[in-house]
Amino acid sequence: MPSFVTVTNGNTEQAQDVNQIINALSGSAGNGIPISLTALNDSVNFALAVKNADATNSRALQVLRSNNNVLIQADVNGVIVSPDGGATTAQVMTVSHTQTLTNKTLTNPVVGGAGAVAAGTLGFSGATLQVGDGTVNAGINVGAWTAFVPTLNQGSAVAATVNVAHYLKQGRRAEIFIQLTATAAGTAGQSIIVSALPAAILPLTNNTAVVTGLGYVSGAPARIGALLAFTSGQLEILVDNAGIMGVNPAVTLANGSIVTMWGSWETAS
Repeated sequence: MPSFVTVTNGNTEQAQDVNQIINALSGSAGNGIPISLTALNDSVNFALAVKNADATNSRALQVLRSNNNVLIQADVNGVIVSPDGGATTAQVMTVSHTQTLTNKTLTNPVVGGAGAVAAGTLGFSGATLQVGDGTVNAGINVGAWTAFVPTLNQGSAVAATVNVAHYLKQGRRAEIFIQLTATAAGTAGQSIIVSALPAAILPLTNNTAVVTGLGYVSGAPARIGALLAFTSGQLEILVDNAGIMGVNPAVTLANGSIVTMWGSWETAS
């Protein structure tokens, strides 16, 4: 097929050469590639510039599949493209314009910070949203609370049935809800302790510190008090700001005793 290089202004050309170019540009079937601008060398002008001066529509470009589905279209409304072969079209996503994203999957996104704030990360691990500051990631539960298995102790381990033991962790904040039923007796005069917590309590400045929450032990009478961190991994119940349940007041766990705790604390990590 002839090209614009062989058909030049001022030269006499064969009619078949000119007709082939006309047919190709007009889309005549079987005439090869209509335009192939691959050998241009111009530092100022674009290889191809298309402009529709109509101010209302400015329909400048449309690229179609063989079935006439739109692959690319540029007009007064901007540019739309089809990622699936022309079945549907949508505006091109940009890095700076205000746009609404629908049905998009983001893999390992990095969220930029403002000013001196470090860039962060955002992603999912199962039902946990992982939020990071660029160095450390912290998980935020977005689904059901996570089950765990606490242990009960009064002087020594006390066998117990775990009725409920769930926790929720949001960054460095942990929240628990526990209900245990003792199936054996504890040791009189000893503190009632729940251990095997799902997240360590922030290291304490002394041996005991109040943790936000409540503790309850059934009995006659039933007693309720504030949760107390015995260590970074154990909880006791402070009653009437006077003593630890089990010692003062002297409460001894028996078969069937119910221990319930709800509380939250800052975690070590």
